[in-house]
Amino acid sequence: MFKAYKKFKSQKINDVRRELARAHLIIGMLSFVTIVLLLQEAALVADLNTVFTTIAITLLAIVAVISVAISITLFTVTKK
Repeated sequence: MFKAYKKFKSQKINDVRRELARAHLIIGMLSFVTIVLLLQEAALVADLNTVFTTIAITLLAIVAVISVAISITLFTVTKK
């Protein structure tokens, strides 16, 4: 555990910020893909509950927009 702490302590803030931005970008892309899959599944299956599908798509859209905004902010802001 102490080795991992020393490794994290020695990382530069710019490297950590870049990795966090990438992680948020991946979360945003996965959310968009999940939205597309839910829309396709709702169009194909008539028995799918549209209220819950709409709620899931709305929440995923919120997550995607927030994650992409955080990712863009982390990529553009350079704090020394």
